[in-house]
Amino acid sequence: MVTRAATGAAGATAERLKQLMGNTAALVTGFQPEDVLPDAPARFVTWATGLDKKLDNMAEAWDKFLSEIVAAHEEKGGGGAGEEEDEDFLDVLLRLRREGADGLELTDDRIKATIKDMIAAATGTSSETLEWAMAELVANPRVMAKLQNEITRVAGAAADEPAIAEADLDKMEYLKAVFKEVLRLHPPAPLLVPHESTAPAVDRALRQRVGDRADPAAWDAPEEFRPERFVGGGPAADFRGTDYELIPFGAGRRMCPGINFALPVLELALASILCHFDWELPAGLRPADLDMGEAPGLTTPPRVPLVLVPRCKTTLAACELK
Repeated sequence: MVTRAATGAAGATAERLKQLMGNTAALVTGFQPEDVLPDAPARFVTWATGLDKKLDNMAEAWDKFLSEIVAAHEEKGGGGAGEEEDEDFLDVLLRLRREGADGLELTDDRIKATIKDMIAAATGTSSETLEWAMAELVANPRVMAKLQNEITRVAGAAADEPAIAEADLDKMEYLKAVFKEVLRLHPPAPLLVPHESTAPAVDRALRQRVGDRADPAAWDAPEEFRPERFVGGGPAADFRGTDYELIPFGAGRRMCPGINFALPVLELALASILCHFDWELPAGLRPADLDMGEAPGLTTPPRVPLVLVPRCKTTLAACELK
């Protein structure tokens, strides 16, 4: 969804992007010896281990990939007059450049950097949040059943092929509470991105969000997955930066600009798959067997990838279409 919204990429192009994202994550996350060394020795170790060369090659691969996408969009004339409904974000940027938007110097490099930031910031975090949501729901069957009942009620239980529309999301209070609880226990990024602050030279302050979720002063039974804590208000019911117990998207003027895109996309995706399918663990596994540990990195995916078995609830045709 993110790659389609950003570049319209699908099929082989989307798979190539997925591979590029995976290679990048493997290269820049995790522990590197130079992380604990002073600057001069770290530079030498980076050169000696070949990390410098690998990073350069990765940067070239990204530039080549994005250049090809930009060229393809320009060749097809994306974002032209009368095509606004079919535009992706790259089309919009190219159209603004053609129209000579005031105050915007949209060079190829700036357009590629913007698209790369959008893809890198949203792709992994969105998929991992959805994976954590499914893991918590399977581990808590009561919550799963309650959420599915709400979705069925809103979508229309009598319909042969119920479908979730974006307008339905505002009627699903428990769905929103579930995502708030998922983001409380599993923030997509464990550390907030640092911005300007007053501190001694060479010091850097990072706000650790992971510790907030286990603070008994802020949460009743903080280790429990309990979406009801957010129903009808409650602490941190608004996580758009005004309640500091829960700030998965940051706070203030520099909070994540993707919040208005990420939340509806995630809610729509989860509501749709729960509307059309029941979900089970593979044979022989129980909810207690789930490994809920987190893998290290810039984001926090499950340590063990989640594997579930879907059971179609609606007609087979509806499952295939949705």
